[in-house]
Amino acid sequence: MKRFINIKYENKEILKTIKKSDVKKWLIQLFKELNIDNSSCSILFTGNETIQKLNNQYFNSNSPTDVISFSQIEGEKCDFIGSCFLGDIVICIPQAQKQAKQRDHSLILEVYLLLLHGLLHLLGYDHEDESNNEMNNIQKNIFYKLYREALEK
Repeated sequence: MKRFINIKYENKEILKTIKKSDVKKWLIQLFKELNIDNSSCSILFTGNETIQKLNNQYFNSNSPTDVISFSQIEGEKCDFIGSCFLGDIVICIPQAQKQAKQRDHSLILEVYLLLLHGLLHLLGYDHEDESNNEMNNIQKNIFYKLYREALEK
């Protein structure tokens, strides 16, 4: 089972707080939980300016956001993923820091939540229709299960 995860940091200082090994370990757990085999994705940790430009260019919103996903799989949700590049997840560290502080938890916990959220978007899940809580329910269930297990080890 191959899983290639490319992780880039716009600002190398963030490497001190968010280690590539921790991010890869978390994503491998998510891939297993979501039955994603022989697939890959790319992660970019960035700042407000870059994510604001992306948000404006692709979503006509001229403000920074916490996470943006660029799926290479268009259309409906995928029930089976194999041998493909899923897409890119861009996470804004200043926004993640702000949200972690507001929610009274660690930055790495917030990053894990954003990675899960972004990965679900890559797989075709959407939360725009609030009447359909499927994405939110999946996110809560997976995060609770995996993070609880990580804390118990």
